[in-house]
Amino acid sequence: MLLTVICAATYSQTNMGSLIPLTWFKVFTTAFLLYFVSHLHRDKFYYYHNLHISKKALLLSALATDVLLYIAALFIVHEIAPPIAP
Repeated sequence: MLLTVICAATYSQTNMGSLIPLTWFKVFTTAFLLYFVSHLHRDKFYYYHNLHISKKALLLSALATDVLLYIAALFIVHEIAPPIAP
């Protein structure tokens, strides 16, 4: 969430040209964080395993939710506070 808010705030302060670098930054940091969490806490997914939710499904749902929130945040920022033209 914090990364999404930072990217949306940066997008609101810059022009449309910053959208591609911000999106790539978001993709790489999200991938790194999901990899880090999946390996750091690989022994702590028993609760979800007992609910018959695989680690892959859990991480994909987290990724999908994060991407949807990112797109919604950028859309809201673009509609409410369009980027400032220099």
